[in-house]
Amino acid sequence: MISKKKIKSEINRTKELLDNAWFGLGSTADIEVINPLQKRSRDDIENPHIHLLRFIRKPENLFFTAKHIFNLDLPPFQLVVIKKLWTHQFPLLIGARGFSKSWSTALYLMIKTLFTPGLKCVVVGAAFRQSKVVHDYCEKIWKNAPVLRSIVGEERGQGPSRDIDRCVMRIGTGEIISIPIGCLSADTLITTNKGIFSLMSLKNKKVKVWANNKFKDIGFFYENGISQTYKIITKKGFTYVGTPNHKMKVVRDNVVQWVRTDEMKIGDYILIDRTRRWHKNDTEVSVNDAYVLGIMIGDGSYVNKYFLRYTSINNDFLPYLEQSFGKHEGYYDGLHYQWNGKKLVSDWLNKWELKPAYSYQKFLPDKILCSSKEKMAACLSGLFDTDGRINLSRSKGYYSCVIGYTTTSKILHDQIKYLLLHFGIIASSHIRKRGKHRIQYDLYFNGKNIKLFYEQIGFKLRRKQEILEKVIATKKRFANIDDIIPVDNQRANKASYIKKNCQYLVNDNIFYDQVKKIEDNGFIETFDINVPEDNEYCANGFCSHNTGEKIRGQRAGIIAVEEFNAIPQEIFEVVIKGFAMVSTDPVERLKQHARIQVLRDQGLWTEKHQDAFELVNMGNQTLISGTAGFGFQPYARYWRRYKKIIESKGDKHKLEEMGEDPNLNWKDFCVIRIPYDMIPSGFMDEKTVAHSKATMHTGLFQMELGCIFIEDSNGFFKRSLIESCVTNKPVQLSSTAVQFHPRLTGDRKLKYIIAIDPASESDKFSIVVLELHNDHRRIVYCWTTTKTEHRKRVNQGAVEEENFYAYAARKIRELIKVFPSDKIVIDSQGGGYQVNEALHDKDKINSDEQLIWEIVDPNDPKDTDHKAGLHIVELVYFADAEYTRNANHGLRKDMEDKAILFPMFDPLSLAFAAEEDNRSKRDYDTLEDCTMEIEELKNELTTIVVTQTQFNNREHWDTPEIKQAGGKKGRLRKDRYTSLLMANATARKIQRAEPQEIYTQVGGFAHLVDRNIAGSLYTGLGWENLDPSIFTVVRR
Repeated sequence: MISKKKIKSEINRTKELLDNAWFGLGSTADIEVINPLQKRSRDDIENPHIHLLRFIRKPENLFFTAKHIFNLDLPPFQLVVIKKLWTHQFPLLIGARGFSKSWSTALYLMIKTLFTPGLKCVVVGAAFRQSKVVHDYCEKIWKNAPVLRSIVGEERGQGPSRDIDRCVMRIGTGEIISIPIGCLSADTLITTNKGIFSLMSLKNKKVKVWANNKFKDIGFFYENGISQTYKIITKKGFTYVGTPNHKMKVVRDNVVQWVRTDEMKIGDYILIDRTRRWHKNDTEVSVNDAYVLGIMIGDGSYVNKYFLRYTSINNDFLPYLEQSFGKHEGYYDGLHYQWNGKKLVSDWLNKWELKPAYSYQKFLPDKILCSSKEKMAACLSGLFDTDGRINLSRSKGYYSCVIGYTTTSKILHDQIKYLLLHFGIIASSHIRKRGKHRIQYDLYFNGKNIKLFYEQIGFKLRRKQEILEKVIATKKRFANIDDIIPVDNQRANKASYIKKNCQYLVNDNIFYDQVKKIEDNGFIETFDINVPEDNEYCANGFCSHNTGEKIRGQRAGIIAVEEFNAIPQEIFEVVIKGFAMVSTDPVERLKQHARIQVLRDQGLWTEKHQDAFELVNMGNQTLISGTAGFGFQPYARYWRRYKKIIESKGDKHKLEEMGEDPNLNWKDFCVIRIPYDMIPSGFMDEKTVAHSKATMHTGLFQMELGCIFIEDSNGFFKRSLIESCVTNKPVQLSSTAVQFHPRLTGDRKLKYIIAIDPASESDKFSIVVLELHNDHRRIVYCWTTTKTEHRKRVNQGAVEEENFYAYAARKIRELIKVFPSDKIVIDSQGGGYQVNEALHDKDKINSDEQLIWEIVDPNDPKDTDHKAGLHIVELVYFADAEYTRNANHGLRKDMEDKAILFPMFDPLSLAFAAEEDNRSKRDYDTLEDCTMEIEELKNELTTIVVTQTQFNNREHWDTPEIKQAGGKKGRLRKDRYTSLLMANATARKIQRAEPQEIYTQVGGFAHLVDRNIAGSLYTGLGWENLDPSIFTVVRR
């Protein structure tokens, strides 16, 4: 008979075995453990707190530390990770999705900060959201650790805190700071020694920028990702868009000081640089070419590829136009001059690197912005001769006037306003909304700016120049309107006070403008440059600080870089690594090294001593973490470098061959790779892993969960090519930089193509929507469903249509209401015909809807051609080899040419989408769903492989074979890819045929304006009030 004591013993043993099974050590009762706390010296007994501190600081005792101080049970593999982080100066952590890399980083930083008084840790990510993830985990650990809070004390200042541009976790005298990087919007204008460029376009340009009265070298350029921004607008209409922590020069309390954007106040005087400067570059264009560019942007038309047209009743412009375009022998009706010839048009557009554009799309091309100041002045003359005005009034015997310019193009307005600063001219802005018409942007200036315009730019149009000369001849004094020194206006003798106390504010090159409005500008892509000398540069006319310098000034003992692939390499190499260049306590480190050198000289310092010393005092640490990616990405390059250094084992010859410092200590480096199959069973959701393995293509699965860097996707559409078309960073086209999000509704002014891959029994029903622009197409929407999902929604009462194809037709009808579409493309295979039939089934439409039929094709007459309704459906036989060949090669070519673009995607964008869905109370077909569907579309594209058929050697496109449940062979999904392929093939056909515009003049300015203009003044702004009915525009 078994005794109760033995039974109880067995129960306890079994319980212990079950409780400790997760360690993977078997029965811990069989393991002899010596309590290290019992091994104490006399000093330990006399100072037990020091003994305990020494014990819990040792890396091998981190389980004890985590358990008793942080209230956490750590599995052995996480203990190994934290120990590796603890003992290596340059650890590189590659973890599977779901492994909790950020959580491990957070715990490690908190333990280090607790045991290292005064330690400062800096956590950075490309977007603030990424670095905040670590802070969020720190906050959770803090709240779950009462012993930690008791040790540190919960008085004010300890624990977590948040600010708009940083999050801080304070533990004792140490702190963990999570910060963003970055600063100004992409379209900010910068003057360089080679021309005037947008901030975004400075990437990869070797130029100097205007800063503090001279051109200065750029240290680096970097992209900050998406950031919260504010828009500052001054009384004169100068604007900039920057992150909350970006600084500009402002006068407060009679002192020029740097002020953050989020600390700006309405009424602040902000500095505007109006130095008469110009770059030293020039181009091959002539002064006449520059003037003609100005008048063509003003009153010219270059939307048609067959002719250039200029509109004016004035013959003064003709000699200049003929000098550039040749003698005028074309169409003329008293108002319109026309030069015909496709080559003439293309040559002129190519000279300026322009594309056809309507008035609201016009802008000054880089070539004129990179030309001499004389040519720029000529171009400005052309602009003011056409769309400019000069208004004159007479009072007390002399004339006063205002010169202005009006346009519907915002970018042109911003360019002209910024360019005038280079001539010392301060122009005011006025924006007018005109009902259904496009917004008008008006520039105007007066006072001494009139004289500056006369001296440096002037009019070439005789009647305007004569008026200007009359003003200059009769006016004795030009007032400095609004040009003040911002000191206290209440002082009795302001001039005397300025001369005595604020003479430094008197600077003819600076205009003090007042902040008029501060707006929340939302989250956008931001950029910055670094100017090592003086740490400032001129941006949009403002005196801008290097925001990078704000974080450059950080001195940190540990740098933790989250999602390394997303960090711009310039900012990592120059700024982030610089955090750790200086010791956190440089004087103490200097003393330590001096003492060690003395001991080494006396033979008392051995390698064993050195290893022990470096373990405790390993110096400043840089911790890099992220998910594996492609071999061409930065993380893979760092992984290869670390791997080679470790494999060298300190061989100086090998290190030199690699281009490394031969004195590099290879033991400082480690690579921690945690793929899903090395993580203990149960830590990650096994069903999710199994589902990912079955549905993700091999390359993506290897990166995301296998922690393997692969060189590129193996398919016809390389991942590197696909990613180059994603607008996470604005994609620069010839006319503009493009960046956009997915959308659930379209723009009524634009056209869309909807393409459908109908579902067979096991496939997905897929829809892709393309948005058409003049020079590119955007993938804005993607949606999929299955017959199983449809049946589920029917059972839930979420949809009325019990027939799947009626449900599909309803979805298509709802889409064309929000995406104005001229063409719906449907694959005729599978359920294509059923979907087509449902679209013109009278029983399946609402009273306010039309039947939808196939397109009317004269070459393919159908019985339905005469039917009433919308004829916008095109049935495509996708299995046709020639069609799929042309469509695939066309899609790849369009990707190479950036003619088709994907919306931006990052975790922050996804969070915004989810927030928008919650606000709109959408729980199905959400913006978040759409965003993720487009991500899946990109993944499908990477799986497409091209092979040759066995019999006729034709190209065949498909996804690779995979093994499904039960060992059956199958293929990865490609429904979204099919829809995109059809949509793009149709878009290519539509955009090839450009409509020609013919203008028939019924009336015009020649009938309304007195040709005898002697003594009359051109006021410009009155012309928009003419009756639009006198013009007839005929489209063919």
